[in-house]
Amino acid sequence: MINFRLRSREAPPKEVLRAARALLERVQHPVLMHCKSGADRAGLMGVLYRIVVEKEPVELARRQLAARYGHFRSADTGVLDFVFDRYVQDDARTPMAFFDWVDTVYDPVALKTEFRSKGWANRLVNGVLRRE
Repeated sequence: MINFRLRSREAPPKEVLRAARALLERVQHPVLMHCKSGADRAGLMGVLYRIVVEKEPVELARRQLAARYGHFRSADTGVLDFVFDRYVQDDARTPMAFFDWVDTVYDPVALKTEFRSKGWANRLVNGVLRRE
């Protein structure tokens, strides 16, 4: 078992994305990933797994962050979607691999500042779906 710390309500720091890539490259496959609810942080790692291990395009890999898995892009956790959305936009203008973009263009602080969640979605996610 490997404990890898992620946050679901912030744009992941560059170091975290690089560490996730290194982890996914070195672990034995297949892997089982989980977080408290199995939606946001596990979804992020699912996207990265598909990018790093399965060599899937981000446009397809990002489907791991979906309402069908309990992830809601309109809530604070939607900042994770916002990261991949921004990459897709930037890649359309200037094509580059995802981790090259992370190293040269990605600004997690600016993305977190720019992202806007919706209050209703946070009430749903935090108050209804994530009750303990």
